Amino acid sequence: MRGWAINGYGGEIVLMDDLPVPAPGPRDVLIRMRSAEVGIWDELVRTGACNVARSFPLVLGLGGAGTIAAVGAQVEGFAKDQYVYAYNYPLADNGSWAEYMLVPDSYVARVPTSIALMEAGGLPIAGLSAYEALIDLLGVKEDEIVLVSAGAGGVGHLAVQIASLFGARVGATASRRNRDFLADLGAEAVIDYTDEDDLAKAILAVFPGGVDKVLNCVRGEDANDYVWALKEGGKMVDLTGSVSVDRPGVEIISHHVVRGNGARLAELARLVDDGALQVALHDIVPFADAQDALDEVLTGHVRGKVVLRIM
Repeated sequence: MRGWAINGYGGEIVLMDDLPVPAPGPRDVLIRMRSAEVGIWDELVRTGACNVARSFPLVLGLGGAGTIAAVGAQVEGFAKDQYVYAYNYPLADNGSWAEYMLVPDSYVARVPTSIALMEAGGLPIAGLSAYEALIDLLGVKEDEIVLVSAGAGGVGHLAVQIASLFGARVGATASRRNRDFLADLGAEAVIDYTDEDDLAKAILAVFPGGVDKVLNCVRGEDANDYVWALKEGGKMVDLTGSVSVDRPGVEIISHHVVRGNGARLAELARLVDDGALQVALHDIVPFADAQDALDEVLTGHVRGKVVLRIM
């Protein structure tokens, strides 16, 4: 099979055409990939900042959608040719930037029936990250003020919707061009980070007294601004691990690792099919241009998700 792989951490991404097709074990599902998520996590794997403990050559990509090519003898509830999607971490064999991906059956769920496979391929990692951060870690409640940084990004635009679904008052930071996009997704206030010298002050001007919860999706020192926008006793999930300030009286969670979860993916699919959650695609990139897709994500200026079209 073909797949985009590295031969060592920090190395160039190379399209290989002689990779072995993985063979399913008793509880595995082999997916013929149609679309794959592209995100900052792929660069972290490439550089070795995220060591996935697999041998080289290592196929990149951790999530996507396709059809079942084969199932293990003990797999129940899935069959050949069904449309499914998965987030493959801890990595079972190879990644999703390939014609086939092998995953444990516990990582797999049926795709939402109301959207195309390209859109479904952009949901697993970002959707699980947003849901777990908001619901499991932050425990978002009705009428709480929740701030999502990089609200128009892959994780951010889903988080805005999920927090709104749970009855929170949602604020988001984004550039001016994304104001209407985020308002349509449920953001009560959109703060233009490009137009503020003191972002924390700007947030507090919109939400006097501060916000209850923050989901940080931005990298770099700007993440520290959101710490000062929290209320006393507030809580933040720092998905990028960028916060470097210590503020007594607030809680910062910065080392959470999302794992494959088919049951949670099934819940996300239900939300999509109920019309409560939508996946915005910034770009669908041909399989041959995987490096371009990653470069696009690394600009930090995408609206929604970038996916690879594999087949």
